[in-house]
Amino acid sequence: MAEHEKEENGRSDKAKPRIPGVGCYLIEAKRPDEAYRMFTEGIDKGAMGVLISRMHTDAAKEKYGLVKTPIIWLAS
Repeated sequence: MAEHEKEENGRSDKAKPRIPGVGCYLIEAKRPDEAYRMFTEGIDKGAMGVLISRMHTDAAKEKYGLVKTPIIWLAS
């Protein structure tokens, strides 16, 4: 069972950028939707990760269905 429900955005899998593997990634974008999609896609496939975000931890858990993933909130 996936940790969160996937959102469909109408793009084919081949067109979606993916995180290539193990490491630390900074994804800069005006809107974070694509970065969150890439992160949660990896989590769904069994990768382990830590989300570091400006979004409050409760909001990130609820919006992206993250249950077991550690989240660090960058406040102020």
